[in-house]
Amino acid sequence: KCITLASDVANAALWALAVIRPSFQREEVSWCKQLVQLLCDAAPWLGAKSYEVANIAWAFAQLLDLITTDAWESMLATASALGLGLPSMHELCNLLVGFARCPVKGGPMLLMA
Repeated sequence: KCITLASDVANAALWALAVIRPSFQREEVSWCKQLVQLLCDAAPWLGAKSYEVANIAWAFAQLLDLITTDAWESMLATASALGLGLPSMHELCNLLVGFARCPVKGGPMLLMA
């Protein structure tokens, strides 16, 4: 079960899947979807560092069709509660990409907050 993974490992796994997914053949997507669901069920963004949440936002945008509304809403709640201060340029770009593709009503509005 992915719930027993350390959150940083689960975050890295989601990011890695987002990176390599474009190289998958159509028949390979089913195991990817199952793994993404298991990782999202663990909600590794809860209590994560700001750069990890930013990486997850980017990964969610790349895995858009595999991410459930519940996972988006949970990640958005975590991201909106972050005390980001001045995020690095990389973090800001990842957050922008993720929130811009967010299908949850009001998700992109977090960019304005």
